[in-house]
Amino acid sequence: MLACMIKIIYSANQLYDRQEALEETRKDFINAMAHELKTPLGIIRNFTENLQEHIMEEKQEYYLGQIVGQTEEMDSLVGEMILVSRMDTKDLVLQKESVSLEHLIREQLKRLEPMIRERRIRVEMHCEEDFLVEGDRGYLAKAIWNILSNAADYNKEDGRIWITVTKESCTVENTGKTLSEEQFMHAFDLFYSEDKSRTSQNKHMGMGLYLAKKILERHKLTITLDNTESGVRVTIAGDRHRRLS
Repeated sequence: MLACMIKIIYSANQLYDRQEALEETRKDFINAMAHELKTPLGIIRNFTENLQEHIMEEKQEYYLGQIVGQTEEMDSLVGEMILVSRMDTKDLVLQKESVSLEHLIREQLKRLEPMIRERRIRVEMHCEEDFLVEGDRGYLAKAIWNILSNAADYNKEDGRIWITVTKESCTVENTGKTLSEEQFMHAFDLFYSEDKSRTSQNKHMGMGLYLAKKILERHKLTITLDNTESGVRVTIAGDRHRRLS
């Protein structure tokens, strides 16, 4: 009887701890999202006020362009929020097909061309043999986009990106700043930032790597980070013949 009571108390404590952890995660998520949305909303407000004050046609076009750009950024952010909420649900349905990571990478690189040109980043891609994955093309494209855009965004101007595709792995390496020990520990955390106050204008990890990891894990793939002599390398790995459960 005593052993049964102890077991019940232990289970109740575990449930309480899980609920506390979930509540803490929920609060962190809400605070992070409020911070993420505050920046574009503030910019939109500033440009709207400037638009009211300046009636010159050339100024109006500039302000309206900035407002549209920030609105698109918010729309993208909300879309990623929806993806995050779906990743941990059992209801997520993957539309399975054979997906070529080589082709997927080349497609996403075309989307990335404006940023690459603007920052004068040189991209080199070498494909020894295609890495085929049975999975959802749309979700995999999102994961690849997040990894490639990170490689460009956290790179230096006139930097380089090296991409290597083999039968069972894919690596993306850039010439950005190497990661600290703390960054390695939290790189895949949702909205991780070294600035705990979240008042800094410095970049942080956001949802990119978090989403990429979640998507790849749903496809039975792994993603790892390591520093190199030149910068940071991301590696996607898995068995070519592995099937989704």
